[in-house]
Formats: sequence, structure tokens, C-alpha cells
Amino acid sequence: MDKAPPTPRTPGKASAERSGSASELSEQEDHRRDPTGSARRLPGETTTHVQHDMGDNTVVAFEMLIVKVPLLSLHGLQFKRIEGNTWQFKNLAGHILKELRL
Repeated sequence: MDKAPPTPRTPGKASAERSGSASELSEQEDHRRDPTGSARRLPGETTTHVQHDMGDNTVVAFEMLIVKVPLLSLHGLQFKRIEGNTWQFKNLAGHILKELRL
């Protein structure tokens, strides 16, 4: 029975240097990985990438319709986002509803 070849290992740090926090370790792991994300991940391992784009003047296009519910004789508002940032649309629609004081 043939024995599998040993797995190559990166040179280890001294034990005093290994006592970094979990965030430091994850940052170090992120730098070693391929930036395209094609590196294999361990089962259950997650990553988070955040992109900040709220500083720009972005356009949110939406429709606001007054609708009638036929069987209940109620009226309501329907918001529909056409284009733009979802979170900005959500905040804008909430602000409009608050100002309408329905």
C-alpha cells in the first residue's frame, strides 16, 4: 500500500507570534488567498466583502401608485423601484410614508 505524499506546509511562526487575535489571523489568510476568490475554502468558512457607494449622488427611479382594494373598499399606496440602489429606495419610500402621515 502506497503512502500519500506529505502535504506541503508554509513555514511556521514562533509560538509567541502565533498568539494573534482571530481577526488578525483572518486578515493574514485573506492576503494569502487569490483575490479572485478561486482559492478553496474550508467547510463552514465565510467571507464578507463590503463596498461603500453611498457617498455618490445616485438616482433612484420609482413609481408610486394609489391603488384601490375592490372587495374591502380600501385605498393604498404601492411603491415600485424601477432603477437605483435598493437601500436608498427603501429609505426614500419610508421617508415619504412618514411625511404623508397616513
